[in-house]
Formats: sequence, C-alpha cells, structure tokens
Amino acid sequence: MKKTLSFIFILLLALYFNGCRTFSPYPQVREFYKEMALEENSSIYFENLQGDLDIIGWKKNQIEIRAAKSGADSLLRQTDIEIKKEGKNLYIKTHLPRGDLSRFFVDFELRVPEKVLFKEIKINTGNLNSMQIYGELKASIETGNIEIEDFSGLCEVFADEGYIAARIFENKKDDVLSFKTSDGDIKLYLPSVPNVQITAETRVGNISSDFIPEEEQKEDLKTWEQTLGEGAAKIIIKTWSGKILIKKTQ
Repeated sequence: MKKTLSFIFILLLALYFNGCRTFSPYPQVREFYKEMALEENSSIYFENLQGDLDIIGWKKNQIEIRAAKSGADSLLRQTDIEIKKEGKNLYIKTHLPRGDLSRFFVDFELRVPEKVLFKEIKINTGNLNSMQIYGELKASIETGNIEIEDFSGLCEVFADEGYIAARIFENKKDDVLSFKTSDGDIKLYLPSVPNVQITAETRVGNISSDFIPEEEQKEDLKTWEQTLGEGAAKIIIKTWSGKILIKKTQ
C-alpha cells in the first residue's frame, strides 16, 4: 500500500511539473526603456538581428528608446541591448545569444528629433516603419518590409525579400530618394503636382504610374524616366522581379 501511494505521489508530481512547462506563458516578454538628449543632425547607427523597428520623428532634442524582447526566458536573460554615445554619434545594437532564435524577437520604437541622420540600419528579419524624418535614412533588410511616410532628405533603403511602400508629401530641392528590392514590389505615393526627376526600372515585373498618360501606358513597361514639374528632387526605383506602382497621393 505504501509503495502504491508513493508511486501515485511521484506520478502526480511529474504531471504537475510537466503541466507547468506546457502551460507556462511562452514567449516571455521583457521591456526596455531609455531616454537621453540628442541634438538635431546627430547620427544614429542601428543593428538588430530579429525584430521590427518603428521610427517616429518629433520636435524634441531627445531620443526615447523602447524595446520589447520576446522569447524563451533563458534567451531573454542572455540578450543585451547596447547603447553607446560618442559625441554626435549614437550606436544601438542588440547582442543575441546562441541557440534556436526562430521564436525570438526584439522590437524597437525610437522617437527621435525630426532632423536626424540614420547613417546605418541593419535588420536581418523584421519590418521598418519610418514617419516624419527630415534628414537621412539608410537601411538594409534581408527579410521584411519597409514603409516610409513623410520623409525629406537623403534616403537609401533596400529590402531583399520584402516590399517597400513610401508616401512622400512634398518634393524638396536636393532630396534624393532611392528605393530598391530584389523580389518585392515598390509602391510610391507622390503629391498630385510633383516636383521630381524619376528613374524606375524592373527586370521581371512591370511599371504602372498615374503620371504616365493613358495612351502611353504599357503592360510590359520595364523602364521609365520622367521629369515632373521642375524636377527639384530625385527618385530612383529599382527592383529585380517586383512590380513598381507610382500613385498620386489623395
């Protein structure tokens, strides 16, 4: 009888701990927050292996950094977010542990001065969203999408496996915008009365534009160059197999 009771107790104990593992909240989430002064025209270098990045410009001379680390608790404890400031240069980098990172992400939200210079953004897997930046934006993403709204300045973004969508409200003199993908489509929204030089090219897809007269539209259009207005700004659009769509902003 004692042996039977002991066996039942051990069995119940094993089921209890196994149930705890099965129904424990996974992935775990840990939040990170930091703010600091940051002048206009400061340079930011950002690197994150897995996770989304949201950038929002504001009129304050400071940066707010919010991050959410999601994954197994053992991995969270080994993950470090490095923030280093040297003069007008700010470096943000995520150091991830080794192991299975298929369900591990670090998502960021950065609120920065509107006139800031993103000299380098490197993301392996994740999406980039940028809003109200009037300085510089250079980014490269291996797997993920890029969405940009209300930008002015120098922009060079590349998505290897993903689309790019950009909504530009004003074409300013000396603006240079470059949007490139390997496989993804590129959608560009311009003012109804633009002031820009456009060069668009796709190898496999096709080009469609609200600014091409209907009688000149072609289903298999591969290249298109046009000066709209006085051509104050310059836009370059290139993709290997994606489609290019250029629309008027409503």
